[in-house]
Amino acid sequence: MRQRSSKRLQLIEQSATPIRTKVALIETLGEIQDEKALAVLRRRLQGDPSGAVKLAALQALSRFPGEAIGSSIASAYQSSMDDRGNLRETAIRVLSSREPWASVLLDEIDAAKINAERVPADVVVQMQAFENPALRERVARHWGSCGERLPPKSKARSKRCKLSFGRRRNQISAMARSCSPNIAAPVTDCLAKVARWGPDLTGYERSNLDFLSLAIIDPSAAIREEFTNYRLLTSDGQVLSGLLEDQTPDTVTMRTAEGNAVRVNRDDIETLQASPVSLMPENILDALSPEDVGDLLAYLQQPVRIQLAPDAANAN
Repeated sequence: MRQRSSKRLQLIEQSATPIRTKVALIETLGEIQDEKALAVLRRRLQGDPSGAVKLAALQALSRFPGEAIGSSIASAYQSSMDDRGNLRETAIRVLSSREPWASVLLDEIDAAKINAERVPADVVVQMQAFENPALRERVARHWGSCGERLPPKSKARSKRCKLSFGRRRNQISAMARSCSPNIAAPVTDCLAKVARWGPDLTGYERSNLDFLSLAIIDPSAAIREEFTNYRLLTSDGQVLSGLLEDQTPDTVTMRTAEGNAVRVNRDDIETLQASPVSLMPENILDALSPEDVGDLLAYLQQPVRIQLAPDAANAN
């Protein structure tokens, strides 16, 4: 067994080892929580040229309860990660998954090394669920109280979306058939992410503008039971959130917001509870102009899928 572990670590460190092999080996080390792998995992996170290997190392490190690991991840966030892919979002989620690491994350935010706006709403709720009054107070200083909602703001934004849609109602068909790359790229990217971990919304009430606009702006207002976000607490203090993908008598598999499937032995689960906060982010329209929002709503309301123009289909 010891020889097998050493061989795995050697393969992970060797540049000639295929990336897929490295990722598979790292995932195995994370599942069995082999502490001999910690130094190797830290080095791969800090210096591996492959983003896939870094991501696997980050996810594997999340399975170990050591307090110093949080500081290593925070250091790698600044020195070894950029905005390509979802490494930084995953790092934020990993840091928020354990109480001591959440304090490290808040230290980084207080020091302006991580922007508080990068922290998703469900992660804020996750940190406020820790039974630590001092930690909760720090979270509240940045994001307010856990159950705080702003329905008037959501309704106002929904009204603006509908006005944008109404002004362009006569252009719906033309817009949908020649959807600009500015809109096509986000839609295509969104569909790719939904295929990975989200629900299929094809059968939803997309022709109802009130429903559609409010669901985009305030996704936590109504969550279907089968798409409920769950919070899982392990016996060693890790918190995972995501959709329940599979359950057996021995294990529970969750699909996290980053699209990762995480399997946990039932013997290692302390609690498993539904969350009132949707995995869907609340600010996805912020980067779009009112005209673009109108175009997007018009496109989503089409009764059948419309083939995008060739340039738009290849936009990303």
